[in-house]
Formats: sequence, C-alpha cells, structure tokens
Amino acid sequence: MMAQFVSMIRGQSNRAIYVWGGQGEVATEELIRKKETTTSSANRAIKLLNERKAKGINPLMFDCSGLAVWAFQALRLMSYDTTAEGLRRLCEPTEDPQIGDLAFSAFNSSGQAQHMGIVTREGIVTEARGRDHGVVDTPINQFTKFGKNPFIKRSDIMLQKGDKGEAVYNFQTLLKVLEYDLGEWKNPYTGELDGRDGSYGGHMERLVRDIEESYQMPRTGIVTGDIYGKLVVKLITKYSTSDEQEQKIIELTHALDATEKQLAEEKRKAAERYDMLVGYSAAINTLLNAKDYK
Repeated sequence: MMAQFVSMIRGQSNRAIYVWGGQGEVATEELIRKKETTTSSANRAIKLLNERKAKGINPLMFDCSGLAVWAFQALRLMSYDTTAEGLRRLCEPTEDPQIGDLAFSAFNSSGQAQHMGIVTREGIVTEARGRDHGVVDTPINQFTKFGKNPFIKRSDIMLQKGDKGEAVYNFQTLLKVLEYDLGEWKNPYTGELDGRDGSYGGHMERLVRDIEESYQMPRTGIVTGDIYGKLVVKLITKYSTSDEQEQKIIELTHALDATEKQLAEEKRKAAERYDMLVGYSAAINTLLNAKDYK
C-alpha cells in the first residue's frame, strides 16, 4: 500500500494546483473563487490553473494537508479532514524519515505545524507549496520535523522513477533476461542500444505498471519487494534446468527469504533497505553470471 500512496502523491507533482481547502477536486475558476480567502489569492491560483490547462493538464487542487488527506481517504485509511498540525499529532516523530513519511515546517509561536509535505524519494518531499507553484518536489532540507506515516507502517519501496545506478541496471538486466522490452537506450558499459541505461525513467515506469497489471497488482510504476520477488521466481522457473543452476537457485532463494524477513520488520531503517537491494542485485548477478549472460 505504501507504493500506492507514494505513487498517488508523486502523480500530482507539477500537475495539481494549490487552493485553500482543496482536497482533490477538479479545479475550476468558479470553485477556486468559492474556496479562496481573498480575490488576490484566487487570481494567483487561477493564473496557475490556466498555465496548466495550456499544457493540456486538467489539474486537481489541494492545500498542503489536503494532498495527504486526499490520498489517505482514497486508500480508505481515514474518513475525516484535518490540518498539517492534525496530521503531525497522528505521527510518531522520527529523525530518520523514509519514503512515505510526513514532513513539516513553518511552525507558529505555539509550535504548531502550518505546512507539510510527503517524502516521496530519498531527499525529496512532494508538497502543495503555494498558489504560485502548486504541487512540486522540494529538497527535504527545507523541512525541519518529520513523522512516521501514521497509517502505513512500513515501506518496501526499492526502486522508482528518478533512481539511477547499479541497482537500476541490475533490475533492467533481470527484465531483459525475462524478455521484456526495455527500448533502445544506450548501455553505458557496452555501448549497445539494449535498453539497460541504469536510469529509471518514464519508459521503465510504464513497463513496471504493465508488469504489475499482469500480476493483477495496483499500477504504481514503483518496484517493491513483492514485484521484485515475483520476477525472480519467474527467472528461477526459466532457468531451473541444470544441477549448477539448481545450486544457484537455492542461493537466490535464501537471499529472497532473508529479504522478506527484512521487509516484515516495521522498524527497518533506510540503510537496511539499501542493504536489501544490494543483496538482491548480488544474487541476481550470481545467477546471470552462471548463464554467461552479459
């Protein structure tokens, strides 16, 4: 469910607009003027609305807490409205925010949070920033306090759009061996146009959504331990044909078992998530090397 939550929030970045009291309604000039507190504020929101529409976007509208409340309500995790401070009070404070946790700033003299966002990537908070900006991604250091997600207690997100590096490359190799279409992106190691570029872009996101749909899972475009595990099982089935492979399969299965135990621990920290991903990559490399696949 964490992947669904994060996918919903990220999907509004650079699309939705900020309107006081907005909670996911389709934005119209009439509704903006009805909700906003001053004519000036309404005009600013309408200006951004028109800019979005000029780009072919029919945006939803949110205020800062409304963005989180909208997603929680859509997932049937809460049934009432509340403010940034109301959500902060639901959270267990943390100094080690993980993807899906809540971020807070702009505290008043009584120590109440006046603004908030959601951690959607490592080092990134997605927020309904204001009428001139709408929903955007912001560096996490712009927020001063954090709370654990009050309704979804753990995150098994492994890879998502915007990630780069060896872990993405190894996942792409897994997909290629399983004969998924990665496109013709340039491989930085071989120079070939085999789709393995080590970058999790829009094509990867769409491909993962299609894979999720094939397993009758929610279309998030985010790689979780669940979808990764299903693909590794598919790989095992594809190559379980020799004694040598049998041993590699046993080793990989042990790695997967260990990872599943890690995913079950609610207090698992970000560093443990990274170690889990490295373990997956190493196990997959071992299996692929045995098949002389490069």
